[in-house]
Amino acid sequence: MRYLISVIILSVFLIFTYTGCEERKEKKQRKTISFTENEKTLTEANNQFGFNLFKEIIKQEGSNKNIFISPFSISFALSMTYNGAAGETKTAMHNTLQFGELSIEEINKSFKSCIEQFEYLDELVKFSIANSIWHRKELLTKEKFISDCQEYFKATVQGMDFTDSDADVINQWVKDNTNNKIEKIVEKPIDPSTIMFLINAIYFKGDWKNKFDPSNTFESVFKDQEGKENKCQMMKQELSVPYLEGENFQAVDLSYGNDVYSMTIFLPDEETDIDDFISTLTLEKFIELSANLQIKEITINLPKFELEYEIELKQVLTTLGMGVAFGPADFSNMVDGGGVQISKVKHKTYIMTDEEGTEAAAVTSVEMTKGMNNVMVIDRPFVFVIRESKLGSILFMGKIVKP
Repeated sequence: MRYLISVIILSVFLIFTYTGCEERKEKKQRKTISFTENEKTLTEANNQFGFNLFKEIIKQEGSNKNIFISPFSISFALSMTYNGAAGETKTAMHNTLQFGELSIEEINKSFKSCIEQFEYLDELVKFSIANSIWHRKELLTKEKFISDCQEYFKATVQGMDFTDSDADVINQWVKDNTNNKIEKIVEKPIDPSTIMFLINAIYFKGDWKNKFDPSNTFESVFKDQEGKENKCQMMKQELSVPYLEGENFQAVDLSYGNDVYSMTIFLPDEETDIDDFISTLTLEKFIELSANLQIKEITINLPKFELEYEIELKQVLTTLGMGVAFGPADFSNMVDGGGVQISKVKHKTYIMTDEEGTEAAAVTSVEMTKGMNNVMVIDRPFVFVIRESKLGSILFMGKIVKP
């Protein structure tokens, strides 16, 4: 069987699929898990946003480049930010995030349920969600915005001076909540115009339900988009799993733990371009194909892989319809005084897959600035004049090409 990973890994957060059991007894935690219709609607919204985001990133990043994102994490960070938006900015974010008919109360309660219940879905899989808000001490934040983020997103909230040591504190929070897989999201020094960071971090560690035997792993080759052969460590096993062979692809679903989470892999035929295949894969088609998977005995060769990925999402989100949030914007439900906008949405991910299973982490940071609708960065040669204002006399003139 051809090497099963040209890799589109798609689902609730583009890599792990929640495969059912909407109501089950979790033995270790003794929790009953159930989801409301609003929570199911929010999941569909997050998934649709994920497909839109994934496709646009592929367009902007170009071919022959590994891409790994967590729309789940991005949705969390942007949804906290959405709580501070108003007017046209709120409408644009609502539409981009695919919230549809959901009210902000329904959205918030659904995210709260995700945080409270996801870690209990499978006692054999570790999955955690953490949120935080870091703002300048002197910032006049809206009380409802802060209380809602604490209540529904379980956000840690802390006022700071945004010194280099404060950046270290934020980055340590990121490390702690990704099991040291992502070391930092905030660069030093922090821009003087930055007033707030809204950050989500998620961490996943799951062992395969059917682990690969390391003694069967062998050195092989993996062909990239241009046909170049690259050496890799190829895992191999025979097993019965959900499998589908379509007109121009193969698909397989590999479970973790107790079957709650899984990795769904699509492998286009050799003559089918991976980006062309992705462009035709809608959420509806993904759901249909997933439903058609049938248990079959197969031999699977899967390469071990480890990947770190980073992207700044301003251009992508602007293309998807959220440009107004990057300014001039209306975040009057977040802080007093106006003039606040998103300056950056940074996203970092990590994944490692081997014979035991998969470990993955993601961090999304929404950086807010104030009073920066017009920006002048004097970082190239400039001319200056020193003058007095009564008569308009020019006292000095100069040109600086190297300060």
